[in-house]
Amino acid sequence: MGYVMAAFAAAIMGAQEMGGATLDFAFIGLLLQLFMNAVGKMGFFNTVFSKGNNAVSTWLISLAFIGTPPLLGFWSKLYIILALVYGNLTWLAVLLVINSVISVPIT
Repeated sequence: MGYVMAAFAAAIMGAQEMGGATLDFAFIGLLLQLFMNAVGKMGFFNTVFSKGNNAVSTWLISLAFIGTPPLLGFWSKLYIILALVYGNLTWLAVLLVINSVISVPIT
């Protein structure tokens, strides 16, 4: 949800600047992030709770949640970070990247 809230902050900054790349990147990133969360969580829970547990799909969905390139989670986070940078919220973009790095479990 942090990325969704950051996309809203970037969209507000873009609306104050009368559009431009900030608003476009924020809107694209927001839609991709919401799509990734909805479809990814459905697939993840379906894989975990099904009798035929497929390890490859579980790993792919997990890597997409983390934001590993070239999966969908990476592109949504990239667009949101670009929107924040174009909206002069670089400090928030750096904070999101640090939060993403900290939240990745190490096994």
